Amino acid sequence: MECLQEEQDCVDRYLNAKTRKRLIRKCERVLICPHVELMWGSFQALLDYDRDEDLQRMYVLLSRIPEGLEPLWKIFEEHVMKVGQTAVLKLLGEGTEGADGLVPKAYVNALLDVHVKNSERVSRCFKGDAGFVISLNQACREFMN
Repeated sequence: MECLQEEQDCVDRYLNAKTRKRLIRKCERVLICPHVELMWGSFQALLDYDRDEDLQRMYVLLSRIPEGLEPLWKIFEEHVMKVGQTAVLKLLGEGTEGADGLVPKAYVNALLDVHVKNSERVSRCFKGDAGFVISLNQACREFMN
């Protein structure tokens, strides 16, 4: 990110404004695109270990290139589904069963915790990106049903 900002500052100072857009696109291709596969591959680990600052930096970089975020939406959706299902299975394992299988309040609280945590992550790390919002909603719909 710093390299891109430095290039942007140089363009603003020394070059014609018409050159800026082309130069920035070229820098993005040279500085980001070669590392896209590596970033996509490490996204799950960042989610697993709650590395929100790293997730935010990754989002900022990948949002600059076409289709940089699309694979992350699916990974995020699967992550939220897994976390939600784990929360429900944990309740079952703790023996918090009522007449219908689970104590409704504990069940709702567990689901709400998963949704709130990941909703905050979407707002904080992914700047409310529509693709991440859709992924969160689909995942929550899946594990709640």
